[in-house]
Amino acid sequence: MSEHIVSPKIYLAVFGTLISMTLVTWFASTVDLSTGGVNFNPVVALAIAGFKAVMVILFFMHVKYEANWKYVLTIPAAMMSVFLMMMLVPDVGMRYRHSSQEQKQSLGSQALEREIQATARARAGD
Repeated sequence: MSEHIVSPKIYLAVFGTLISMTLVTWFASTVDLSTGGVNFNPVVALAIAGFKAVMVILFFMHVKYEANWKYVLTIPAAMMSVFLMMMLVPDVGMRYRHSSQEQKQSLGSQALEREIQATARARAGD
């Protein structure tokens, strides 16, 4: 079994890239990237963060130099994570639906209470 030895130059180049991307993230946070009422600052920051994560995974975690069996582990795990996130979508959607119904019920009970109080005042005034 032969080991793959990575040159320190590659590690320094990746480290320099990570530092420069951090500076680009900071610069993007200081500049207004809004267009048409949509703020693109979070999109740019997340894109840069994703790029930096891929760089760390590929080089510092040595995934770039692993054999092709890495796909046997990562593809099913990625599919499962997407599946689990999709399974949460109805739950999140139902949360907001129920809260609006509860608000309607609360408003309805408040209106009913006001009506009862008004009827009681009217009877007391008779």
